[in-house]
Parts: sequence; C-alpha cells; structure tokens
Amino acid sequence: MNLALKKSINFYPLEQGIYHVYDASTSRHFKLGEQEVNWLKLLDGKTPVEALRGLIPLEYFDKFIKTVQHLDLLEGESKKEPFSPLKIKVFNLDPSRFIDNSGKFALYFSHFLNWCSLPLLVINVLMVALLVPQVQNIRETLTFDTFTVIFYFFAILVTGIVHEGAHALVAKSFNVKVPQVGMMLFFLHPSFYADVSGINLMSDRKKRIKVLIAGVQGNNLLMFLGLMLTFIPMGETALSYLLFFTAINFVLMFINLIPFVEYDGYYIFQELLGEPRFARNALVSQLTRQNQKIEYRAYFFISQLFQFILIVSMLVLIHDGVLLLWDAQWVDVLFLVLIVAAYPALMAFKIRSAK
Repeated sequence: MNLALKKSINFYPLEQGIYHVYDASTSRHFKLGEQEVNWLKLLDGKTPVEALRGLIPLEYFDKFIKTVQHLDLLEGESKKEPFSPLKIKVFNLDPSRFIDNSGKFALYFSHFLNWCSLPLLVINVLMVALLVPQVQNIRETLTFDTFTVIFYFFAILVTGIVHEGAHALVAKSFNVKVPQVGMMLFFLHPSFYADVSGINLMSDRKKRIKVLIAGVQGNNLLMFLGLMLTFIPMGETALSYLLFFTAINFVLMFINLIPFVEYDGYYIFQELLGEPRFARNALVSQLTRQNQKIEYRAYFFISQLFQFILIVSMLVLIHDGVLLLWDAQWVDVLFLVLIVAAYPALMAFKIRSAK
C-alpha cells in the first residue's frame, strides 16, 4: 500500500531550515527540519514504497517511516482531537487572511506592548484609585437584567477578540504560525482562543513568554482606553456600563494570570519552572503516590479548589440567566444537582485524561 500524507498537514517556515508542521485534524504541532519536510512531501499516495526507497536515503528510510507513523501523519491512521468537557469548542476559523497580511503591524504592536504595558498598568491603577467611589456604585446602578446580560456578552466578545488577537499578533511577530482561532466554552464560560502552540517549537523562552502574556497586555490596553473614556461627560448609567467594561478587563487580567487553571498564567508558570505539563505531573503524583514533591501537592489542592469555585461560579451565573427566562423551582433543583456533581465529574475526567 502506498503511503499518503494526511491532507490536514500544513507546513510553515519557522526558522532557517526549520519548519512548523501543523496537523489540523488533531491540532498537534511538530518541528521538523527542511530535509524531513521534503521527504514528507514525497508521501503523495501515488509513489510506491520501493520508489520512495530510492528517493530517501536507505539508512534513514525505516526510521523516518516509523517516526511518521508514530506522529500519526499518514492517511488512514488519523486520531481525532480528544474531547474535553472543560474545553468545548463552539467554532473555529483560520486567521491567516488577517494575521499573515498584517505586515509590519504585528512587529510594531509587539514592540508597543513591550514598552507601554507597564506604564499603562501604573496609570490604570492610579485611575482606579481615583474612581473608587464610582466603581463602588456599579452594583447599585446596574441590575441583573436582559440588557446587562447582553452587554456582558458584548464586552466578552470585544475583550476576547483583543486578547486573542494580541496573542496572535505577537506570535506572528516571531514568525510563529497561528493556524486556528475560535470560541469555546472554557469551564462553561464563553471564551475565545488562539492556537499559539507553535511557540513551543521556539527555543527562546523569553519569546514564548512574550506571546503568552500578550493577551493580558491587550486587556490592560482596553482597560486604559475604557478609563480614559470616563473623563468624557456622560450619564450615570453610561458611566456605570463603561466602568463595568473596565472591571471585566481587570477581572480577566487577574484570572488569566492565576496559574491554577489552564489560562495564560498557567503556561507562563510552566515556562518559568521549565517543566512542561506541570499540572498533569502534579495530578499523577497524587494519584500514584509517587514523586511526592511538596510543590506538586500544594499545586494539586489549590488548583482543585480554584477550579471547583470557577465551575460553581459559572453555574450560578448561568442559573441567574436562566431564571430570567424560566422562574421555576425546577431550575433551582437542577442547578443544585449540577453544583453537587461538578467536582466528582471534574476529577473523573482529569483522572481519565491523565492515564
């Protein structure tokens, strides 16, 4: 049988003589040399294996084919991207049309974030201190009604696009391909994502961290713009919604930097420790009672508590939204059952994933 490379395989130049290989069917990323990529392109499904032996040096042929099969790059051996109830993808698209045509904007934007994020953060803190009375009045002015819910999701849309766009643009500035962006339910909360996993193929850790922190820097920029707009004369209700928007960005900045759930902060935490898959290692350590490091134990218990609180918070928010449509007792009972079942379900999934 002739060997055929999967149609979902894409090749992107990364560095001199190095390619970023992306499998769209499994969302997996690989780093291969130019020679290996040229050999992969020979696997067109038409060229007989014996002919391939004449095109690929015999001393490398068997090992190369085994590697290709191990990486699941051939047609007929495809494995789908594993489903995660904590990360339910709603839709996705290829951002190449926008990102690849950004020209030098990506580079300029990256430099802007590097130089301006800290001053903007200082200004934001000072402005929030000045606006404390107005911020405290948000809860009194805003009510949990349909318009507020719509505004909340609109704010999430704007902040999500800017956050993930910042990740993508900074990745682009380092010549890292972003093959997919989209929306998902992350711990039941609508979230956006940009697949910047290609940064793991870069050898420079500082560059990887710059890409990972770019989203938070984007929220910091939005918060600054929102606070600047508060100086424009406006009604009390409009001001409350504007402050609500800035508060959402502040909360997202804070949550994204917490390393106890797989937001940006967790991946930055991994980079600083120099230990990939730290969360999984901590989980396996607790399940097997092996390699019982104190940092594993501390991380495991704190992360479980934080993730449980996050899920419960999302369920409570969804519960309040559903009550706007159906004010019935069965809604309370249903969500109470979901809250009780949340942690066991979370642990069961994590244990299965760790195996």
